[in-house]
Amino acid sequence: MKGYGIASWLKKEEYKNFFVSASYLQGDQGTMSLRVNKLSDSNKREYEQVASIPLANPCKSISVGNHSGNMGLVAGGMDDGSVMLWDIDTLYNEGNNITSPEQSAACVSAQLVHEGSAVNDVEFNPNLQNLIASGGSEVLIQDIQHSVEDPNVFTPGEPNYHEQSIVTAISWNKTVPYILASARNNGTVAVWDLKNSKAIFNLKDPNLVSYNFDPYSEGSNEAPTANYKIIWSLQVPTQFLICNDNETMTMWDLRKPDTPVLSLSDLHSSGALSCAWCPQDFNIIASASNDGKT
Repeated sequence: MKGYGIASWLKKEEYKNFFVSASYLQGDQGTMSLRVNKLSDSNKREYEQVASIPLANPCKSISVGNHSGNMGLVAGGMDDGSVMLWDIDTLYNEGNNITSPEQSAACVSAQLVHEGSAVNDVEFNPNLQNLIASGGSEVLIQDIQHSVEDPNVFTPGEPNYHEQSIVTAISWNKTVPYILASARNNGTVAVWDLKNSKAIFNLKDPNLVSYNFDPYSEGSNEAPTANYKIIWSLQVPTQFLICNDNETMTMWDLRKPDTPVLSLSDLHSSGALSCAWCPQDFNIIASASNDGKT
C-alpha cells in the first residue's frame, strides 16, 4: 500500500489542465490525501496543488466524471470497501485549508458496497456519467441519476462470474455505453451487457503463471493469481487488451472468443502493472512495469 499514487484528469475542455490525485502525504506514509492539481500555463511539466484534503482511509482507485457541478465528481475506491464521491468544485473552493476529513464538505456520498474487500478499481461510464462501476468482492454498478447521496446499486448481470472473488480491473467500453469488462485475480475475464443484464463473453487467461505455484507439490493448495488491468480499443469496439503483473499481454476480440488475436510477450521481465492506448495513434500501446521499463 505504501509509496504509490493514482491520478485522473478532469473531463471538460475548460478544465483540461486540471487533474485529481490521491497519494501519501510527504513525510507521512500512513495518511493519504486527495488533491486537485493544475498544470502550469507556461510549463506543462510543472503543476501546482490547488486543493487538498486528508483521507480517513487509503484510496486504491479514482475516476473523474461530469455528472454534477462545473468541475464534476471524483469517485474513490477505498481500502475499506466503500466507494466515496467528492464534489470537485467544493474541493477547489476549500483550497489547501483542510487539515482533517471532518472539516471538508466535499464528500457527497460514502457507500460501503464491497464489504470485506478493497475497491481495486472504479470508473465512471464515459458515455453515461450517472453510472459508476467498481470492482472489489465482485462487480457492482452504482446509478447516481436520482440520488448522489444514496445511489442505486446493482450487479451487471448473470451468471455472476466474479461473486465472492477479488476483482482487480473493470473497464467501460468506449463506444457502446452498456458494455463493461472485468477481471478477477484468478485470470477470469468477463464482458457484461448491462442492457440485457447478462454476461456475453468470458475467458480464463491461459497465460496465467505463478512462480510460487507447483501443482505437483504435496500440500500445495494455492492457485496462481495476478493483478489484472483491462483497456478497450479506441478504434475497434469489440477488442480489448488485458495485462497482468506476471508476463503476457493479450488482445481479445468478442467476435473470436476462442483465442487471442494478439499476444505480446517478453516485453517486461516482471509483467505489466498498467497499459494505455494512444488516443492519437491507435497502433501504439504504452505499458509500465516493476522492471523499470515503459
